[in-house]
Amino acid sequence: RGISNPITISIPGVANNAVKASASGLRKVKGNTYTLTPGKGREVVISVSGTMSNGEPVSDKRKFRIKDIPAPMASVRNEVGVIRMPKSSLAKATISAQLIDFVFDVNIVTTGFKIKIPGQATVVVNGNRLDSKAQKALSKARRGDIITIFDVKAKLKDNSSYRLKNVMPLSVELSN
Repeated sequence: RGISNPITISIPGVANNAVKASASGLRKVKGNTYTLTPGKGREVVISVSGTMSNGEPVSDKRKFRIKDIPAPMASVRNEVGVIRMPKSSLAKATISAQLIDFVFDVNIVTTGFKIKIPGQATVVVNGNRLDSKAQKALSKARRGDIITIFDVKAKLKDNSSYRLKNVMPLSVELSN
């Protein structure tokens, strides 16, 4: 839900140009390639029909579950969970949110986050990189400190009205 899902629709024995498909949120792209942008509810029914080469009409309906997008995970350098990196790298890094092992690529934009450095107050950052206040707090961190990046604000690039689940936090152990 919330994104255009690429799908292929065909009927065995029916030429692609003779297949007609319909469903709420279904749009033909080209040939037998479609996108399905599901709306409300828990399932969608796709109806297909066509004509066999011998002139015989065929039709079918298939029901598909509609699932919400899972919770993204905060990441740095495409790494998630608990990672280890130099302080200088974290200071310049882009904080992003990713869907791990998702079926296809989804563009997620990070608009802000909070960073907690041991012995420092939590810093609220707008954007996807550490600002000067966050970098100043980071400069006081020491090797072995665990930096927590949490409360990441993210949205879908192509559908900013869709509300993503809360982004899972990221922990960074400083290697120097």
